[in-house]
Amino acid sequence: MFFKQEGLFMNDFSYTEVEGVLRVRFQNRSLLRRAFNNCRTFAFVGDALVLYLVRDYVHTNHPEAGCLLASCCNDAVKNVEFARIMYKLGLVRYLGKYPANLKSLSPGQINRIGNCFEALVYAMKDDSGKKVVIAFLARTLFPRVDRLINACLQKSREKLAYLCLLQYKKQPVYRIVQKTGTAPNEVFTVRVSLGREFSCQGASKDPARARLNAARNALGKFFANAKIEL
Repeated sequence: MFFKQEGLFMNDFSYTEVEGVLRVRFQNRSLLRRAFNNCRTFAFVGDALVLYLVRDYVHTNHPEAGCLLASCCNDAVKNVEFARIMYKLGLVRYLGKYPANLKSLSPGQINRIGNCFEALVYAMKDDSGKKVVIAFLARTLFPRVDRLINACLQKSREKLAYLCLLQYKKQPVYRIVQKTGTAPNEVFTVRVSLGREFSCQGASKDPARARLNAARNALGKFFANAKIEL
C-alpha cells in the first residue's frame, strides 16, 4: 500500500521502520499516517500533552526546581527541540525533502517538523496509552529537560558567587550540615553562608545538586532584586 500526501511517501515497510524507531507497534496505523500528514488537530492536542507530561516529570523528578519550572518547561517544548529529536531519530526523511541538518532549516520547516513530533505523541497516546508516550519521552525529551534544569541551577551558583564578590568582596562557603536516610535514598542538606551576612540551605540526594539548590534559595531570599546576566 502506498499513499502520497503533502510530499510524504510511505509503504508497509516504512510503517515497520517508523514503529521500530518509536518502539511502538500501532494497532491503528491510520493514526501514524495522519501524524505524518500534517494533522493539525493531532499537533494541537499533542502540544498540550507534551507540556503536561514535561511539567509532571519536573514536579516528580526535580521538586527542587521551583521557580525554574516554567522557564525550563517552556524551553523544552519548543519546536526546535522537537525538530532536533526528529532528526536524531531519522524520521524527517518521511516528511519529504528537507535539508540534511537542523541548522539549514527555515522557521517554517522547523515548525512543520515540530508539529509532526507533537502529532506523533498524540497518535501514540491514542493508540497505545499514556505509559507508552512517557517511555518515548523518557528516551528523547526528558534528558533535555534534565540538562536545562541543571544548567539553570549551575547558573544560580555562578550568579551567587559573582554577587557576593561584587557586594562583599568574598566568596560564599558551602558545607554539608545534615545527612538523613540510607543509601540510595540518603538526603544531603547543604548550607551556603557568607560570614554573618547570610545563611541558606538546600537539600537533595546528590551533594552537588544540594549545593546548587542552596545557591538558588539564597538568591531568591537575599538577592531577589539583583539583575545580572551570566
